[in-house]
Amino acid sequence: MKRYAFYLIGTLAPVLLGVLALRRALLVVEVTGASMEPTHRSGDRLLAVRGGRPGRGDVVLLRHPEAASRPAGASEYLVKRVAAMPGDPVPDTVAPVAGAGVVPPGSCVVLGDSPDSVDSRTWGFVPCSDVAGRVLRSLG
Repeated sequence: MKRYAFYLIGTLAPVLLGVLALRRALLVVEVTGASMEPTHRSGDRLLAVRGGRPGRGDVVLLRHPEAASRPAGASEYLVKRVAAMPGDPVPDTVAPVAGAGVVPPGSCVVLGDSPDSVDSRTWGFVPCSDVAGRVLRSLG
């Protein structure tokens, strides 16, 4: 019996450590609002990986840039698409807020898929460090 217990612990420990590592690396968030429609609708659940460098076109989780004015109970994350990275030209829809030229180092431009989205068209550039994760897929 003792030998079986050691075998069980030796087998389960790596599995449990793997599960814990995945829980730290992955995020599941629920979309609220219409800013990412039609790609992601309110109520959709998304699987994202923490960290990593996002690329142009990636859907990302962004730490809310206006955390102080975030409604009570609202997620700390926003779901947006990376439209421009450092060195890229500033999109025309963002230029009135951010200025013309190129995206500065350490910043990116994020847009919702809906033209009514509150995003870089409102805030201007967003620090790349505010990108908390990259969406891997929709869970439905």
